[in-house]
Amino acid sequence: MSKAGKREKVLINGEWYILCSTVPLITRKHTLKSDRAFVITDALGDIPVSFPTELGYYWRDTRFLSGFEMYVNDSRPVLLSSDIDSESRSILVEMTNTDFRIGDKVVQRTSLYIGKTITFDADDLLFKVVIRNLALFPVPVKVQFRFDADFRDIFEVRGTERKERGKRTVCVKESKVEFEYVGLDGLKRRCLLDFSPSNFLVSSEAATFEAVLEPKQKEELVVRIKAGIENRWSFSSDKVKKPLFESSLKIDSSSTLLNTVIKRSLRDLEMMLSDFDGCSVPMAGIPWYCALFGRDVLVTSLELLPWYPEIARDTLLVLSRYQAEEFDDFTDSEPGKILHELREGEMAKLREVPFVPYYGTADATCLFVILAAEYLKCSGDVQLVKSIWKSIVLAAEWMEHHGDINSDGFIEYVTRSSLGLRNQGWKDSHDAIHHSDGSLAEPPIAVVEVQGYKYRALKSLSFLCGCLGMAKDAERFDRRARELAGAIERVFWMEDRGFYALALDRNGAKCEVIASNAGHLLFAGAVSADRAVKVVDRLMSDEMFTGYGIRTLSRNEARYNPMSYHNGSVWPHDCAIICNGFVNYGFKREALRLFSAMLDAVAHFPDYRVPELFCGFPKDSFKPPVPYPVACSPQAWSSASVVFMLTSLLGMEVDALNKTLVFNNPVLPAFVKELRISGWKTPFFGPFSFRFVNVDGRVAVETLEKPAGWKVVVIVG
Repeated sequence: MSKAGKREKVLINGEWYILCSTVPLITRKHTLKSDRAFVITDALGDIPVSFPTELGYYWRDTRFLSGFEMYVNDSRPVLLSSDIDSESRSILVEMTNTDFRIGDKVVQRTSLYIGKTITFDADDLLFKVVIRNLALFPVPVKVQFRFDADFRDIFEVRGTERKERGKRTVCVKESKVEFEYVGLDGLKRRCLLDFSPSNFLVSSEAATFEAVLEPKQKEELVVRIKAGIENRWSFSSDKVKKPLFESSLKIDSSSTLLNTVIKRSLRDLEMMLSDFDGCSVPMAGIPWYCALFGRDVLVTSLELLPWYPEIARDTLLVLSRYQAEEFDDFTDSEPGKILHELREGEMAKLREVPFVPYYGTADATCLFVILAAEYLKCSGDVQLVKSIWKSIVLAAEWMEHHGDINSDGFIEYVTRSSLGLRNQGWKDSHDAIHHSDGSLAEPPIAVVEVQGYKYRALKSLSFLCGCLGMAKDAERFDRRARELAGAIERVFWMEDRGFYALALDRNGAKCEVIASNAGHLLFAGAVSADRAVKVVDRLMSDEMFTGYGIRTLSRNEARYNPMSYHNGSVWPHDCAIICNGFVNYGFKREALRLFSAMLDAVAHFPDYRVPELFCGFPKDSFKPPVPYPVACSPQAWSSASVVFMLTSLLGMEVDALNKTLVFNNPVLPAFVKELRISGWKTPFFGPFSFRFVNVDGRVAVETLEKPAGWKVVVIVG
């Protein structure tokens, strides 16, 4: 990193913070992913060399290519257009030249057409550049690629400083440049750049091509980039068969916006899939979270039910393999716990970070049990449940014992690791859980949504035991669920505020804060109907609802900041979970309003991608939602959120064990007059096809195709 790009790190409230510098913030970025590898560029398809950013070509938590810029006649080209193709497989950039001189003659802008395509070709990252001379006279063209490979661990890119690093070397041979880095973990990492045609002039920092283009003549340049660890190049052995989302399911409606958002979301979800031991599961998000995250993959799998039960199946299998079996303070491991995060980079291998894997999550274990039950309902796959039953039992034991630190029936969290997370719910930033005066809650902490997840997990255990013929255990878990629901009502309810507290601190004191977390209790079905009314009203008031979505924190709270990560921003997956909760309690009108608001927000984001989060400023008719500057995009549970919201509005309930599909009071927004779902076929049944017609707020359902022996029930009224 250049001296000019040095970023200062300071300690604030016990957390390391990277000071914002004068380095330009790149807000327009493009992302492509293939299995464990991904690339992020700026709008010109470049990776800046001269100043530090998060852009680059990554593989297995290491940034291999840290710089790759193109110059034409010593200037960066002028951008005309820049986009991701509709299949999420290529970055497409169109540019032209800046004004430049040939002797006394000025070659004006737009004399050259410059097109760049970036894609993954088999195991390689491929840059293709086409330059065409549109002038009426010959034009000399000098194309130069400037590059660098820093082999930094993803945590270094995020700002973590290391006292020592490995050794990097570079070798130039003909039209190829090979960077090599021997890490402190002893592994040899390599990045190979291959330039064609062969008459490139190549050095350790740049590759230059020169030619004179006649009128209408074009030249094609290709740069092929490989990443490797030891003798293994790129990700050739990671290839698995991935479900092609749109090949098995088509969702078409009278709304172009809805169609576009769903198509982009499904393509992004397909892109986010990666192989783990022969199973295909979605990574969390790019760039910071392109890894296996327990909470994220579980929520994403739930959001994709009933459409893609195979994703839930593979998620359950993978997470059961990594389930904790012993106590380990460094990784916050406890028997039965489901992992939070797994990393594969140099720092993880050296245990400079605890993500090896790390188990500091209070909710993933509950969500694992919930997903197992929902998967069984949607697939009828009893054998899979039996194969992971030991893991389900261990998860249940963790919820009832190790997860309940002070034996009050609630799940609490506190890190035992010197490098662990202070907060371990989905809002895991250091300042996310606090009291009404803004003071931070001290652990052990019991966040309210995790208690709702535990309630639903207990109900799920009751269902699973019933399906497996264990009647006494089914009754025991059902009784525990009822007891927990009563405790949530007694302890978390704030009578004077008409809402559920955000959390309990180490002394059992309520964090009397209005936050979106309470909406997850509706998703869990854990609260009474009369109090649910108050929760819904509060969440949809101006205090929480921005017009684009529900804020994570009320604008009346001390720590409210619409530009924060968890204290006032809007998270699409959070809104989707709450939307499902609205439907569970019969608040279809509010669910429709929230769904429409989210679509309206996504319409303003590049490529119609649903972002990880955006700022919580109130909606203004004259301006779009404000992006969060370093949000991941795509983010798996965000990409799945619109699909989940639509599923919730349709009131879909699948009972594969009894071959019954129910549409319980389906609704659609007024701008969706007709919706068709066709070709829905899973490994367990299918195909199904449906047509939904929305007339004056009432939705009629026509079954066009269904498997033999299945019945479809539509409940109206």
